[in-house]
Amino acid sequence: MADESIDGPIVAALRADGHPVYYIAESSSGIADPVVLAKSLARRTVLVTADKDFGKLVFSHGLQQCGVLLVRLAGATRSEKVDCVLNAFRLCGESLIGEFAVLNKRAIRIRGQSSIQWIQRQ
Repeated sequence: MADESIDGPIVAALRADGHPVYYIAESSSGIADPVVLAKSLARRTVLVTADKDFGKLVFSHGLQQCGVLLVRLAGATRSEKVDCVLNAFRLCGESLIGEFAVLNKRAIRIRGQSSIQWIQRQ
């Protein structure tokens, strides 16, 4: 699932790569973040977002999630953003399920229950 904070070209690239992406901007634009998180949980999908508020919802408010990939790529070109997100799914795919991960230009940080793991993107 892609939050409306994610650029359309990223969604298109994920779909072209075989991921069935439900895009909030196409169907439910403007819904509140807790509702987005609940939709992701109900669909049992990882939520891809650029909105830091989801970290607050998960960690401070304790809302359940099926996995969140927080995309932090300010200053990256559209092409770099697409490549980084595709690489995140190609490298980590299943590891994102049930976890909160942060993606930047250098790495993916996946935060599990007891550890933090850095995986360099290629």
